[in-house]
Amino acid sequence: MPMMQVQTSVPANGTATPFGGLQYEFMHEPASIEIAIVAAATGVVATVYSGPDLLLQEGPTTIKAANTVPVYPDDYHLEDDAAAGDRLSVLLRNTTGGAIVVYTYCKITPHV
Repeated sequence: MPMMQVQTSVPANGTATPFGGLQYEFMHEPASIEIAIVAAATGVVATVYSGPDLLLQEGPTTIKAANTVPVYPDDYHLEDDAAAGDRLSVLLRNTTGGAIVVYTYCKITPHV
């Protein structure tokens, strides 16, 4: 089962796309996905897409503020069934005046 694990420093009042350019940014086959986003501090909002499905529209509610990696299953709040070719897109936006480290993980379970 593939997994993407990304640690990103989101600049002050800036944005980041943690899955951009990774092996599984575009799904190779149909799969169930579970996404976790944990930030080192409050002030980060995220927009998350799985192909055409909007899973989170710029909301801070699923982003836990803890200076640690996501814990399974506690921090995996976003789930979807993705088709082959679907793009997994996460846009992080820092609303504060200082850089914040964000951990973005995606657990991929191919459909058999």
